[in-house]
Amino acid sequence: MEAASYDVINEMLKAINNRLLVGCIFCAFEKAFDYVNHRILVDKLQFHGIKGKFLALMQSYLRGRHQKVLIDKSNETPT
Repeated sequence: MEAASYDVINEMLKAINNRLLVGCIFCAFEKAFDYVNHRILVDKLQFHGIKGKFLALMQSYLRGRHQKVLIDKSNETPT
């Protein structure tokens, strides 16, 4: 993930040096993707105009990750 962060910052700095308008949103994604269907997420990113390197970065980040639901049974009342 560090290499991806470096790439994003590097691309931003190059754009700023070329006097281009740069907008960026930084989010902490650590647990967010545990609760979202990855295919739906990628589809929504594309729908909202996310493409190119950033979309590839997101797809790479999601590839091979698995989702699971854990149910805490310690809070159940005994029957």
